Amino acid sequence: MFIVTLLFVFVLLYKVKFAGFTGYFDDYLSLENSNAFRGIMALVIVLHHLCRQFADDGKYEIWLKPFDSPMGWLVVGMFFFFSGYGLMMGYKNKNLYLKGFLKKRLPAVLIPMLTATVLYLPFQLTIKIGNGTFGYDYLLNILLGQDFIIRNGWYVYAIIVFYVLFFVIFRFIKNTKMAITTFTISIFLYEVICFIVYNNFVWSASSICIAFGVVYAYYYEAITRIMKKLYYLLLALCIIGYIGSMAINPLFNRLFHFYPPEFISENFCCLFFVLFSLIICLKLNFNNVLTAFLGNISYEIYLLHGLFIIIFANFIKIDNSILYTALVLAFTVLSSWLIHKINRLITGKYNHCMLNTEKLK
Repeated sequence: MFIVTLLFVFVLLYKVKFAGFTGYFDDYLSLENSNAFRGIMALVIVLHHLCRQFADDGKYEIWLKPFDSPMGWLVVGMFFFFSGYGLMMGYKNKNLYLKGFLKKRLPAVLIPMLTATVLYLPFQLTIKIGNGTFGYDYLLNILLGQDFIIRNGWYVYAIIVFYVLFFVIFRFIKNTKMAITTFTISIFLYEVICFIVYNNFVWSASSICIAFGVVYAYYYEAITRIMKKLYYLLLALCIIGYIGSMAINPLFNRLFHFYPPEFISENFCCLFFVLFSLIICLKLNFNNVLTAFLGNISYEIYLLHGLFIIIFANFIKIDNSILYTALVLAFTVLSSWLIHKINRLITGKYNHCMLNTEKLK
């Protein structure tokens, strides 16, 4: 399994560029570089869930340890950050950005989700019917977000909520700083509600990063200047902050005999991880043909990798962990590329229809 880690390192470092000890990449958050980093994060997500699958099956693979918890929700925090950053940059730089916002944004999320749901459905139904858990309770849990047809599909539910929140808040609050504050408070309240309702940290652990992305984009120039000026100090503080955030709950329990709400410390972990990643990207450019390719299909990778984890664990049972990993990776990437093509075709036709409808009006 060591070959899997080597594969990841190869994708990460292939043609990596270094700005030097005193230099920086001014385009570190360009569309191309952000897309490349999403590609890396998509690969991490697949390896993380493979690691968890092996652990659940009682055959933990030590070579996948770097991708074990908490790497999953940290990486999702990066995805949320890029979403928030993109939203705010669009709002700052494009006239009438909010015009038709939901009509453009939601299909880009929903069409791939519906495509993935069709692919998952026969396998999930077979499993549920086979173990006797298919019924009204299962359908109700799907509607309430307690269960998912798409494995780890909570992210899709969350990003839809965040897009709607962004649109409503920035549509009706004209003062940008007030809108950002309101959006941030709304995300925190969302986390509190999810923590209470679902009692599952994944709904709350990384969501604050979308608000961080919005704030970062609004103050991009000022933040980047500070990061360059205090680069190595901030790098050290991020590492210390991350370690401290991981330790805060056990520390509070030891000193005060109670655990703070778990998602608060995890929010700080995610924020420090995201900031650390951005600081690294100021010096290292990971954009290459491999990361760009994975970045283009990163959303489909997130949606579909769980399908092949299910198939090769339950339907075509593969006991050899190396072969299992290779098949999941290969089928995930290939199917994501194909489905991405199909989704783009459907989305293109949808946008064409919407444009014609707008012209008729």
